[in-house]
Amino acid sequence: GEAPLSQGTVSHEVHRISKAMREDRVADELFKFADLRRTVETHLVKLGVPKDVRARLLSHGLGGMQDKHYDRHDYLPELASTMKIWHTFLQKVEADALQRSTGF
Repeated sequence: GEAPLSQGTVSHEVHRISKAMREDRVADELFKFADLRRTVETHLVKLGVPKDVRARLLSHGLGGMQDKHYDRHDYLPELASTMKIWHTFLQKVEADALQRSTGF
């Protein structure tokens, strides 16, 4: 809609999706938004994404003198590259799941 996205809205939707997945027996247990963030962080580590880029992508922001006052780089190229890496990873997860479900 026209309202900004809030964490409460996202958390509510994740809870709704989690509940539906549990009811459909797609998920073994309920999960929260924080669980999704932790899973993404863990996989990005495995995919070789540097900690500072992961922090800029997933955290509430970086603190410290250097980040607040001296580092003026917007990190858009690094974030875009990370999103491409993540997209490729998700495509592989989807293809593997499809292969398991169809046997092909």
